[in-house]
Amino acid sequence: MEVPAVADVQLESARADYDRGDWSAAYAGWSAADPGLLSAEELEDFAVAAELTGHHDDTIAALQRAFRKSQEAADLGRSVRCAFRITMTSYVHGESALARGWTSRAEGLVTEAGEDAAGAAVGWVDFLRMFRALGTGDYATAGTYADRVAERGRRHAEPDLTALGLCAQGRMAIYSGRVVEGLARLDEAMVRVIAGEASPVVAGHVYCTAIEGCQEISDFGRVAEWTAALERWCAAQPGLLAFTGQCAVHRGQLLRLHGEWQRALEEFEHATRRYREVNAPDAVGLAAYEAGEVLRLRGEYAEADAAYERAADSGFDPQPGLALLWSARGEGAAALAAIDRLLAETGWGRAAMPPPARRGRRAGRRRRGRPGPQHRGRAGRAGRTLRLRLAGGGRRARPRHGRAGRGRRRRRPPLPAQGPAAVGPRRRDL
Repeated sequence: MEVPAVADVQLESARADYDRGDWSAAYAGWSAADPGLLSAEELEDFAVAAELTGHHDDTIAALQRAFRKSQEAADLGRSVRCAFRITMTSYVHGESALARGWTSRAEGLVTEAGEDAAGAAVGWVDFLRMFRALGTGDYATAGTYADRVAERGRRHAEPDLTALGLCAQGRMAIYSGRVVEGLARLDEAMVRVIAGEASPVVAGHVYCTAIEGCQEISDFGRVAEWTAALERWCAAQPGLLAFTGQCAVHRGQLLRLHGEWQRALEEFEHATRRYREVNAPDAVGLAAYEAGEVLRLRGEYAEADAAYERAADSGFDPQPGLALLWSARGEGAAALAAIDRLLAETGWGRAAMPPPARRGRRAGRRRRGRPGPQHRGRAGRAGRTLRLRLAGGGRRARPRHGRAGRGRRRRRPPLPAQGPAAVGPRRRDL
């Protein structure tokens, strides 16, 4: 009887760990193996385990190897899928140049093969094209590509493409004011994810994207329902790091709404630890901002100010919370100056009307002081509302280079999430 080689046993063990969702064990098994012995499929799955356990560099390396092997085997579908995944995880970690390069690579592969021959691969490229349209504020084009992604997913029986496409359709419909239609799309995407039809990484992104979409229109019943589902999903997977920070943030946001402020702060601190483990500085800023909101509501203004400063230091826009803090302190002029500048920078002046349902929290990954186009509606809506509340004066405004300037972005969309995060994998998620 032939005795299996040690390497074969090791790979079989990693496969078994992966199949039961033990991502830490699967990652350890594949990490110890010779990468040259792994097939393109194994490298793709290794990348999943690495991403879910917070090993970004290993994720990229495994996907690049899988891409090369797929190219050698003339496997267009797998090649494009690998390019797609590299693009999205690069965006989540702030590697925009790398993401743009891989977007072009994926697009070139499909163009070279011809869209008729490329099949489902076109859907992955269309998602990246949608992402690019969102980055320029072209919502009409983005909506068209979202429809194409969902249609390609259904036509080619690709569960991940279908779930992402439905999620994207839902968010774009809500942005266009078709709220009922948008929620129906998000519900359908969530049903597919809960039924186990989507891969782990896509499932996590769909959970978080759907929750954020419901938050934008204050549908807190759905937020609570989907957050509980996300919590169960996270708890069922040993060693999972990705998405657990976002899950804690969503729990904290719900606790804040119910006035359970201390428990909310504990959730945001837990989220901060998780985000640091997966090296997501912008998400650390999100948790700091949310903590600042709770501290401001509790009247702990010095602590809230420090939390908003941590958010800004992490690259997360602390407005409009910081302006509300100044207003609560009686510094109405400073708050008004900050909001006027926010309105000017986002392009929503006093007479402008922002797109419907744009109340996301995150500032876009753009140059200093300028939220990305996918977030200008949030800033515009919040700014217009605050300006009406703050108009009428207050104390002397602070200098532009001082605290009133702290709300300006420092660097670098998502998401989906969120850039990508708005309709797909996060940054946030990421």
